[in-house]
Amino acid sequence: MAARKETISEKDFLAKIVGVPQKAGCAIIRSAVTLYVLMKSSTIPSWAKVSIIGALAYFISPIDVIPDFLPGGFIDDLAVMALLLDQLDV
Repeated sequence: MAARKETISEKDFLAKIVGVPQKAGCAIIRSAVTLYVLMKSSTIPSWAKVSIIGALAYFISPIDVIPDFLPGGFIDDLAVMALLLDQLDV
Protein backbone atom coordinates (compact mmCIF):
# COMPACT_ATOMS: atom_id res chain seq x y z
CA MET A 1 0.00 0.00 0.00
CA ALA A 2 1.39 3.40 -0.97
CA ALA A 3 2.08 5.99 1.72
CA ARG A 4 -0.54 8.72 2.06
CA LYS A 5 0.45 12.19 1.01
CA GLU A 6 0.69 14.33 4.16
CA THR A 7 0.04 17.67 2.46
CA ILE A 8 -2.42 19.41 0.24
CA SER A 9 -1.03 21.22 -2.77
CA GLU A 10 -0.77 24.88 -1.80
CA LYS A 11 -1.36 25.85 -5.43
CA ASP A 12 -4.60 23.83 -5.65
CA PHE A 13 -5.78 25.13 -2.28
CA LEU A 14 -5.17 28.79 -3.14
CA ALA A 15 -6.77 28.36 -6.57
CA LYS A 16 -9.89 26.96 -4.93
CA ILE A 17 -10.03 29.73 -2.32
CA VAL A 18 -9.71 32.41 -5.01
CA GLY A 19 -12.38 30.68 -7.09
CA VAL A 20 -15.00 30.55 -4.33
CA PRO A 21 -17.71 32.97 -5.37
CA GLN A 22 -18.47 35.84 -3.01
CA LYS A 23 -22.03 34.61 -2.59
CA ALA A 24 -20.74 31.42 -0.95
CA GLY A 25 -19.84 33.55 2.05
CA CYS A 26 -16.96 33.90 4.44
CA ALA A 27 -17.75 30.80 6.51
CA ILE A 28 -16.43 28.38 3.91
CA ILE A 29 -13.24 30.35 3.34
CA ARG A 30 -12.68 30.78 7.09
CA SER A 31 -13.20 27.04 7.65
CA ALA A 32 -10.86 26.04 4.83
CA VAL A 33 -8.12 28.45 5.91
CA THR A 34 -8.44 27.36 9.55
CA LEU A 35 -8.06 23.70 8.57
CA TYR A 36 -5.13 24.50 6.29
CA VAL A 37 -3.31 26.37 9.07
CA LEU A 38 -4.00 23.52 11.51
CA MET A 39 -2.66 21.01 8.99
CA LYS A 40 0.62 22.94 8.81
CA SER A 41 0.93 23.08 12.62
CA SER A 42 3.46 20.79 14.28
CA THR A 43 1.24 20.45 17.37
CA ILE A 44 -1.65 18.72 15.58
CA PRO A 45 -1.67 14.90 15.92
CA SER A 46 -1.30 12.70 12.84
CA TRP A 47 -4.86 11.37 12.99
CA ALA A 48 -6.19 14.94 12.86
CA LYS A 49 -3.91 15.85 9.95
CA VAL A 50 -5.22 12.87 7.97
CA SER A 51 -8.80 14.01 8.63
CA ILE A 52 -7.92 17.58 7.65
CA ILE A 53 -6.31 16.38 4.42
CA GLY A 54 -9.49 14.44 3.61
CA ALA A 55 -11.73 17.43 4.28
CA LEU A 56 -9.56 19.81 2.24
CA ALA A 57 -9.27 17.28 -0.59
CA TYR A 58 -13.07 17.12 -0.67
CA PHE A 59 -13.22 20.93 -0.74
CA ILE A 60 -10.72 21.12 -3.61
CA SER A 61 -12.17 18.21 -5.58
CA PRO A 62 -14.55 19.02 -8.43
CA ILE A 63 -16.44 15.81 -7.58
CA ASP A 64 -18.90 16.61 -4.77
CA VAL A 65 -22.26 15.43 -3.52
CA ILE A 66 -23.54 18.87 -4.55
CA PRO A 67 -21.45 20.28 -7.43
CA ASP A 68 -20.02 23.70 -6.60
CA PHE A 69 -21.44 25.34 -9.72
CA LEU A 70 -25.02 24.75 -8.53
CA PRO A 71 -26.78 27.20 -6.21
CA GLY A 72 -25.88 26.13 -2.67
CA GLY A 73 -23.11 23.96 -4.07
CA PHE A 74 -20.70 24.77 -1.26
CA ILE A 75 -23.06 23.59 1.49
CA ASP A 76 -21.65 20.06 1.47
CA ASP A 77 -18.06 21.34 1.56
CA LEU A 78 -18.89 23.63 4.48
CA ALA A 79 -20.68 20.81 6.32
CA VAL A 80 -17.66 18.49 6.05
CA MET A 81 -15.28 21.19 7.28
CA ALA A 82 -17.60 22.40 10.06
CA LEU A 83 -18.08 18.86 11.37
CA LEU A 84 -14.33 18.30 11.44
CA LEU A 85 -13.67 21.63 13.16
CA ASP A 86 -16.29 20.66 15.74
CA GLN A 87 -14.59 17.28 16.27
CA LEU A 88 -11.23 19.02 16.65
CA ASP A 89 -12.91 21.39 19.14
CA VAL A 90 -11.62 24.46 17.30
